[in-house]
Amino acid sequence: MTSPLAVIKTKQQIMLWKWKEAARNTLSLPGGVRNFYVGFGAHYYCNTVGRVSYFCTYELLKRGLMERRKNGDKPTKSLPLLDRIACAAVSGAVCWATIYPVDAIQARMYSQSAMSSSSISISKMITQMYKNGGNGFSLFYRGFGPTVLRAMPISAATLPAYDAMLAWFSEM
Repeated sequence: MTSPLAVIKTKQQIMLWKWKEAARNTLSLPGGVRNFYVGFGAHYYCNTVGRVSYFCTYELLKRGLMERRKNGDKPTKSLPLLDRIACAAVSGAVCWATIYPVDAIQARMYSQSAMSSSSISISKMITQMYKNGGNGFSLFYRGFGPTVLRAMPISAATLPAYDAMLAWFSEM
């Protein structure tokens, strides 16, 4: 469900099309419905592995800090807010470090599908990006710094807020 929506969103951003126009154009190209799943493997990886790394890193960091701070044999029940904020910021950075090269591949595949009626396989896109990056991986990490700098404060606000809401709901 999310892959077709991501394809349409990308076409709207690149081609400045309205939603219906992007959907209709995508469907009318050779390949039909398959066009909505361009880069599906990369999309699936980013959305599954990314979320797993995001939440697992956050939980592991929090538990590690709680373990280090336990009082004798008595475990710490919760962490101070600043500790949770730090754990969350690190988890956002780890998440993007885990998925960023694949996200770059996905973005190029979506962009290429918006500009052309032909699609390219993920392996061909990787080869093309490697060659266009001067036989290196520079294109796989272009924009990584700003992405991580954006992810850290977003995560630092989101995950502790999630913890607070979870605690609040648990008390109901």
